[in-house]
Order: sequence, then C-alpha cells, then structure tokens
Amino acid sequence: MIIQISYPSEITCKKILVTIVALFTMFVHVSRAVANNETANSVYGLLQIKWRLIGSIAYEQVLPGLPPYGHLERVVSIKNYLLQRGSQEIFCQISYDSQADHEKQQCSKQYFVPSLSMIWPSTVWLNDQIKIYD
Repeated sequence: MIIQISYPSEITCKKILVTIVALFTMFVHVSRAVANNETANSVYGLLQIKWRLIGSIAYEQVLPGLPPYGHLERVVSIKNYLLQRGSQEIFCQISYDSQADHEKQQCSKQYFVPSLSMIWPSTVWLNDQIKIYD
C-alpha cells in the first residue's frame, strides 16, 4: 500500500497565512478595547492614568439573606471613592456581598453615597472610615 501525501498549494498557504494574521490582529484590537474599558471603570485603573484620590467613605449595610437563607443576615460592604483629575471628578464604588461572595466595582460622574439621614439610625454603619485626602 502506497500513501501519497499532497502538500497544500502556494495559494492555499497564502490564504491560511492571511487568515492567521487577520485573526491575530482582531484579537489584539479586542484585547486593547477590553483593557481600556476595564481601566476606565476601576479605582486602580484610574489611579494608573493619573487620577488623584480625593476622599473615600466606607460603610456596611445589613440586609436579609437571599433564599433559601432568608433567616440569615447578609452584609454588604460598600466603599466609595472620589477621584479628581484637573477639573474633572469621578466617583467609584466597590461593593462586596458576603452571601453571594461577589465584588462589584463601578465608576460614574454621579455620587453613590446616601445622605447621613439615610444612614443613621438604620442598619448601615460608618465605622469612622470617612477619609478626606489633601
């Protein structure tokens, strides 16, 4: 039994090479877009691109547990950051849900911290963690 091996033609090789280059280029552009979006939506990323931390406030909110653990307390820890660059300000919030074991981070031009009248005497504590930076 004789097995013949045929090699791809030169045109087929060029098509494969063009496809590989196109896929690589597309992957690089998508990766950069994702990285830029993540940088702009995180405290760490904003600090890396020369934003300055002006202040922060931390508090915890005690909520009822989610089913099937409704009888347990669920603690949501929230930390808000105020960042500034030039005349621009941006507010970022990092929240951690103890029951879901999930951290969420978001940044916006709107302020997330509730007023003190909403915080006291409800189930939210400030824990003396208000910090203002010069």
